Amino acid sequence: KTRDGVLRHFEARMTPMPHGEILFLTREITAKKESEDKLRVSEELYRSVASTISDGLLIVDLMGHILALNPVASRMLGVRVPSSPTEQPLQLSELRLLAPDLATPLPIEQWPVYEAIHTGERVVDRILPMRRGDGQVIWIQMSSNVLRVGPDEPPFAAMASFRDITLEHRALQELAVSEERWKFALEGAGDGVWDWNISSGEVFYSPRWKAMLGYQDHDVQPLAEEYLSRVHPDDQERVRDSFIRYAAEGHGIHQMEFRIAHRDGHYLHALSRGKVVSRDAYGAPQRMVGTLSDIS
Repeated sequence: KTRDGVLRHFEARMTPMPHGEILFLTREITAKKESEDKLRVSEELYRSVASTISDGLLIVDLMGHILALNPVASRMLGVRVPSSPTEQPLQLSELRLLAPDLATPLPIEQWPVYEAIHTGERVVDRILPMRRGDGQVIWIQMSSNVLRVGPDEPPFAAMASFRDITLEHRALQELAVSEERWKFALEGAGDGVWDWNISSGEVFYSPRWKAMLGYQDHDVQPLAEEYLSRVHPDDQERVRDSFIRYAAEGHGIHQMEFRIAHRDGHYLHALSRGKVVSRDAYGAPQRMVGTLSDIS
């Protein structure tokens, strides 16, 4: 400790001299010691965070060698970082990413880690299939970015984080299949299907809905106005009010008859049936699906 009360660190070296003297050399290493202490704290913080988060975490050098991985990544991949310098370093290929066919290895240039290293840009939430260490295929959500000593310095490594989203992915696939089934069933019955995302204003109109009114698939935009603008002028206010009232208060099935314009100029007598299938936490409708039938 110096006279001013500041704790400083020194490195000392003693060298025996020819006539019995000792050469005593010192140099101050306070800055170096502080840097080492900060690095040690950073490493402890990294290990603490990496061992407790639920995501897999990898640190990879620019040659594709895995420098570090946390316990979650180790379990998912079925590998560990070599503890001895004589052991062969792990390669990034231990992360067995797959193409959409779930069999072919994903080309290396399409891996998020390599993309981040090549472009220097962060890759966020890329969804990919991966073969786990036990051979099971799972779906992961992966992000990756390069690591730099400073903002203007070249990258020296890359970090990848990933999580297992197999259950969520499977649920979305099952939902998509279920929706395809009911749309196919209704189309087969001769009804046009519409699916209205109320919060965004977008509407899906099935090919049968468009053909019923004389249109090709590309002729109709996914907007609510495409529906209401074709309703007969004398019926528009009644239809609009009925939809708004049902969406705000109604339960069960909404059903009403009105006239709707065909492309060639005449009007069809139509029966519309629909149901709110999703509401937000406050009860406001978010999504409504239904059918349009020609009852002329």
